[in-house]
Amino acid sequence: METASLVSTVSTHIDAAGEAELHRALRHFWHPVMYTDELGDGPQGVELLDERLVVVRLAGKVRVFPDLCVHRGTALSLGWVEDDQIRCAYHGWTYGPDGA
Repeated sequence: METASLVSTVSTHIDAAGEAELHRALRHFWHPVMYTDELGDGPQGVELLDERLVVVRLAGKVRVFPDLCVHRGTALSLGWVEDDQIRCAYHGWTYGPDGA
């Protein structure tokens, strides 16, 4: 079989299961989501590989967490930074630089 005809028979479409598998594999690599000078004083929400994340500067370093307060599921990107912690806008739960 010629290479050209072989290539034409291979599907280039990735279904939902294949896309999910690809996203799991890509989680092990670094991905730029914004420039540091775009990050202001407060948290900012971004999306990467179909996952909502919050980017925030805590204790002088840029941190990235799931954009989700574990208490009631509110987006942490709606909150603010207070005493080197991100504070959830809904019930005020706080998360430190280590995510705890």
